[in-house]
Amino acid sequence: KITSLEIIKVPPSWVWLRIHTDTELTGLGEPYLENHPETVIAEVKRLEPFLIGKDPTQVEKLWKIMKTIEIASFQPRFQERSLPTMPL
Repeated sequence: KITSLEIIKVPPSWVWLRIHTDTELTGLGEPYLENHPETVIAEVKRLEPFLIGKDPTQVEKLWKIMKTIEIASFQPRFQERSLPTMPL
């Protein structure tokens, strides 16, 4: 299960995301929206409650959850660019 999302901000405008699980496995990726690290961080934090406790091996299911959230929140610009790099 996903236990936490660790946001790593690297100046000037990079953001890395480490996904921690209840095993020794982790994921590392770069959610991305050029020159908008604070927006990226806010979106990762917004998605976090929907991902905690979920099985990280169920990638398609997690993508569907995040896409549903995208449609409900009208935030496709960020999601379309960032989701392909989320380390699930």
